[in-house]
Amino acid sequence: MRPRQLGNTNLELSPLAFRCTAPCDDQTLRLMACARHHGITFFDLADGPSESLVAYLRTLPRGQIQIATHFPCDAPSPNPRLALEQSLKALATDHIDLYFARHIQLPQFRDDLFADLNTLRDQGKIRAYGLSLGPSIGWRDEGISAITDRHADAVQTPFSLFQQDPGREFCDLANACGCTVLATDYDPAGLPQPTPPIALQKLAILRQYADAHGLTIRQFACKWLLMHGALASITATFQSEQEITEAAGALATPPLTMDTLARLAHDYANDWGLGPDARPPDLMSSTHPAGKVPSSYIPPTTMIA
Repeated sequence: MRPRQLGNTNLELSPLAFRCTAPCDDQTLRLMACARHHGITFFDLADGPSESLVAYLRTLPRGQIQIATHFPCDAPSPNPRLALEQSLKALATDHIDLYFARHIQLPQFRDDLFADLNTLRDQGKIRAYGLSLGPSIGWRDEGISAITDRHADAVQTPFSLFQQDPGREFCDLANACGCTVLATDYDPAGLPQPTPPIALQKLAILRQYADAHGLTIRQFACKWLLMHGALASITATFQSEQEITEAAGALATPPLTMDTLARLAHDYANDWGLGPDARPPDLMSSTHPAGKVPSSYIPPTTMIA
C-alpha cells in the first residue's frame, strides 16, 4: 500500500485509515490486526484511546504507524494543549502524527488556538494538524477558511460518490494551497436500514459502473475518491475483515478512465436521472441564517500558487 504525502509536510499516510471506535473490544482488535496485515498504517483515534487499544498499538513499531487524535471543540474555548497532554500520556508516546480539531465552527477560529497548534507542531509534539468537520454533512465555510486563511495541514470531511460536496471544492483549494483532504463516510453501500427506494436506485446505477470495471461498489468508491490528487487517506469504520480486504484490493486496480469520470460527473450533476428526490442532502452551515444551504459545487474563484 503506497503511502501518500500529507500536503507540504513530511508525514506520509496509508491511503486507507482505520477509525478506532470505542469501546475497543476483541472484534475491533482483530479488525485492526487485519488492517495492519493489508498495509494500513494510519489509525484514527476519533473516539479516544482505550486501555486495550493502547496495548495493541504499543505492539507496533511507533515509527511505522501514524496516529491521529482529536480534541473537542464543543466548549467556547477549546484547549488543544491540555487535550494533547492527556492523549500523549494515555498513548504512552511523545508525539501525535495528526491532531484534529473536532467539529470546530467559525466562531471558535481564534488566533490563539491556531497559534497553539503551530507551537505544538514546532515543538514536535504533533507532526501536523487539521480540522475534522461535521458531524453532519457540510461546514463548507470552516473548511475553506482552514485551507485558505489558517493554512491547516489537513481537512477531514464526509466525502463520497453520493455526497461529493464540499469535498470536491476542498480538494481544488487544497491542491492550490498545499493542504490535504481526508475522506470519511466513503462507503455508498453502507446505507441505513431499511434503505429508502431512491437510495437503492442510485446504488443500482453505481453497481453498473462498478461491474463494468470488474470492481465491487466499495472498491469503485475507493478508487474514485483516491483519484482526487489532494486526497491523502480515506478514514473508514470497517465492520468486517472482508470489508478491509475488499477496500484494500481496490488499490491494486487500474485508474478509472476519464470517460468514466466524466459520465459519473454528469450523472451526479443531474441527480442520477432520478429527479429531485435523488439530490444529496443539504449542507449544514454555521453562517447562513437557515443553518443549512443546498449541496452544490462552487469552483474556487481564486487559486493560490
